[in-house]
Amino acid sequence: MRIAFLICALLPFFIPPQYLPIALIIIWTAKTFPDTVATTAWTTVMTEAVSPQRRAKLNGTRWALLSIVSAISSAFFGWMLDRLSFPLNYQMVFMISFIFDWMDPYFFQQILVPPLDVSAVVYSSNLIERIRQYFEPIGKEKSFLLFLACTILYRIALNLPAPLFSLFWVNNLQAPDTLIGLRGTIGYVALVAGYLFWGRSANRMGHRKVLMLAALGLAVYPIATALAPSAIWIIPIAGIWGLTASGIDVGLFDLMLASIPKQRQPLFAAVWSMVANLAIFAGPLLGAALSQATSLAAALIIAGVVQAITTIPFIFLPDDV
Repeated sequence: MRIAFLICALLPFFIPPQYLPIALIIIWTAKTFPDTVATTAWTTVMTEAVSPQRRAKLNGTRWALLSIVSAISSAFFGWMLDRLSFPLNYQMVFMISFIFDWMDPYFFQQILVPPLDVSAVVYSSNLIERIRQYFEPIGKEKSFLLFLACTILYRIALNLPAPLFSLFWVNNLQAPDTLIGLRGTIGYVALVAGYLFWGRSANRMGHRKVLMLAALGLAVYPIATALAPSAIWIIPIAGIWGLTASGIDVGLFDLMLASIPKQRQPLFAAVWSMVANLAIFAGPLLGAALSQATSLAAALIIAGVVQAITTIPFIFLPDDV
């Protein structure tokens, strides 16, 4: 994965400027394949390395630290992009990312987990039959199918307003770049606080309750944005996003891990990742179509209402992990 950063940094030395956009798109598209493998592997490692009782608190702390680092690095890279000339500024961003990404293997090596006990399976020589055999365990795992059925519509609704917020801030509220940047800072601060709170509350409240409360709270975010009378209101509204989006991450991740069998963790984690990415792909497209059929404000309000409605299936999820 990290080699993609280096290639992007070096491309301007070898490719004419007019071909850079398509080259970068190809590289970043190719990067999704190792990213997917890494996400699946990390999910399996988390299941083995951390007990269900400690996982929410640990993940809350980990995501909080990640939010802090993201906020600091975003501010630093933004400053660098403004100070250096193009394309050197972007080359430096990619090169610094490449260098720091080499720290990952060292820390990953410190995580020790027992080898995954996988049952031996004799696959057919027929390709179609092999594919059927590979995915057959998915249809037999009722707890995982229940998790997917209860969360897929919400995942789509969650991503429904994703492309609309920045358009609404600029077009409807006339928010300046400085205010939008401050909004991002406040959102990250709230996100850190939310991860710490929900991560420590999940075992006491139950993961389903955490997910339900956070999801209902986040449904307020697009509605409040649409009803904002002026640009300054995006600052406190960002706090709603940070405090609630963090709870959704904590609740969904742990409930997903609790629904998959230990012997087939990579397969089930891969399917979960695939479904999540399909929702990330479909949601914004539906949101854009909705805004064209109505308006930005109306689409945001509808998205918030749909998010609230699609939390109803959560009542069928287990109370806790």
